[in-house]
Amino acid sequence: MSRRTQAQRRTETIARLVQATIDAMHEVGYAATTIKEICARAGVSQGGLFRHFATRHDLIVAAADEVARRQAASFEGDLAGIEGDPIEAAVRSVRARCHSPVNAVWHELMVACRTDPALREAVQPAAARYRDAIEALARAVLDAAPGVSEAAAWLVIHCFDGEAVGGTLLGDPDGAERRVAWVVDTLRRELVGASERADRP
Repeated sequence: MSRRTQAQRRTETIARLVQATIDAMHEVGYAATTIKEICARAGVSQGGLFRHFATRHDLIVAAADEVARRQAASFEGDLAGIEGDPIEAAVRSVRARCHSPVNAVWHELMVACRTDPALREAVQPAAARYRDAIEALARAVLDAAPGVSEAAAWLVIHCFDGEAVGGTLLGDPDGAERRVAWVVDTLRRELVGASERADRP
């Protein structure tokens, strides 16, 4: 068995640090995701961390980029080669992803960005890539008039993002299927209506 190269060890250490940051934000929240917490989870010394990331901020930004990438990839995987009703498949995919651990980390980052201008500026490129990926998928799956697919996608995401966050305190698991059915029915009506309006002379 060949020994790992220095580049391989570096890549593996960075991956461990990024994963430890994501895990910490999910389990203890953004504020408690300290250097000490990350190093303990990753099995890396603080000196080792700072060899790869100059600051905690830099590591958080790297984790944000990975979270955005994973979310977009999850949506793409869910919707690749879907069979049956694409609207219902898309809605159920969105709800599942909004309730996923990686999306909880995205929530932590969004809340932190609200009051931290430097973090907000640094995370915006990852957020823009995430937005573009979601909107491209929406156009491919929903096949609606220009601008309508994107608007519909974000309304559904914001709906189930709110459910995921609010449900932690408010509960109402029995209402989940009713919400899914309502969103699916509403989208069917609105997307058909928008398409018909766009076809009018």
